[in-house]
Amino acid sequence: MKFNQRFIALLLIGSLACNLFFAGLFLGHLLARGPMGPPSLHDHKFPLTPLLMHVLEELPPKTQEKVLPLLKKHQDLLKKQAQRLKKVRKQSHQLLKAEDFKTELLAESLSVLRKETQTMQETMHAAVLEISAQLSRAERRRLLQALHRPPPPPYGPPHGPPPPFEDDSL
Repeated sequence: MKFNQRFIALLLIGSLACNLFFAGLFLGHLLARGPMGPPSLHDHKFPLTPLLMHVLEELPPKTQEKVLPLLKKHQDLLKKQAQRLKKVRKQSHQLLKAEDFKTELLAESLSVLRKETQTMQETMHAAVLEISAQLSRAERRRLLQALHRPPPPPYGPPHGPPPPFEDDSL
């Protein structure tokens, strides 16, 4: 065999080996998430917030199976309340930045913001009560630990001092 033929043969064998390696990685990833692999929180039909995903991933699979249907039950109401809260907060920010600042309007907006925050908190507490009633003492302890463990960045605690407030529209 000539040098060129050996080189091409080695190149083809190397290419085949690389392709088989990457195909194995791809199939392994697919099988791990499929019916043969462990169930994943990402396989559910309703979206979870990243912070909630962090808490649930800390729980054992059997506890996740108990908690997920209860979360789904409360999720729509919590989502609507969060949207209302965001809208009221944005309105308060706009009133603070307004050229013709009116204390009365801001006071009213902040009052509505407090009420919306209270309503959201009451709904979250009702969900926690219902979920906690379904868990054993050990599962409740694990849930508490997961709630107090900081999530991974970018949702975790800031590293260093917070960035300065930079808004030219004030």
